[in-house]
Amino acid sequence: DIDYYTVRVGTSKGSDDVYPSIILQDTDVVIITNLPNPLPIDKRIYITVRAYNKAGLYSESSSNGLLVDVSPPDVLYTPSLSRDIGSLTDGTSVLRSVLRFTWSVTDKQSSIQRQYLSLASHQSGEFNSSSILISGMLREYTFTNLNLHDGGTYLFKLIVCNGAKLCTETESLGVLVDTTPPTTGMFAIDTYHAANLQRQTTYWMTWTDYKLYLSLLGFSDLHSGINKYYVTIGSQYMGNDLNKVP
Repeated sequence: DIDYYTVRVGTSKGSDDVYPSIILQDTDVVIITNLPNPLPIDKRIYITVRAYNKAGLYSESSSNGLLVDVSPPDVLYTPSLSRDIGSLTDGTSVLRSVLRFTWSVTDKQSSIQRQYLSLASHQSGEFNSSSILISGMLREYTFTNLNLHDGGTYLFKLIVCNGAKLCTETESLGVLVDTTPPTTGMFAIDTYHAANLQRQTTYWMTWTDYKLYLSLLGFSDLHSGINKYYVTIGSQYMGNDLNKVP
């Protein structure tokens, strides 16, 4: 029959350099609370149990080893919108149903075990998705079948957890969704309309031998505003052969 056990803890199988051998009487469970603090961080720790019978003979076995990890995962770069699908300009999407994000995280001690993803909106919580659990190996994810709103700004939230169940939370910058082009305007030319529209600005819509003074009105974009204009000049409709610089 089993007479008693001994337990010791070390940085190699069978060693006791972390915790010396102690005797356990007739039990198969032990909680060791007075271990040295801190425990070794970058070394495996092995637990060795020896069982003695009443004839004085023994057998022993060591664990596979464990690593102590007291630090959460590191975020190498925060999530960002991928340009692969529906993104013509950084931080914007021209699709309302699909968003793809990429990121980079690492954990040298116990590796990344699981990740939780979700989407949220800046607009008073108008859009919030349930968390999605994915593998710790993935570094990109594509949300599909979404119902996003033009003019809405959305955040990608990421929670990364390692083998020690320590987690780090991060989020992307806002992603603006706009699937519609700007409203087309016109040149602010003078007219003979009965109403005084005052569309022509003084000294504009005129020219010299080497300059054109143009005035525009009516171009607008409700969702993301006007970013820039491109002007071409040609000798025929929609031509650009007179542009000095393309």
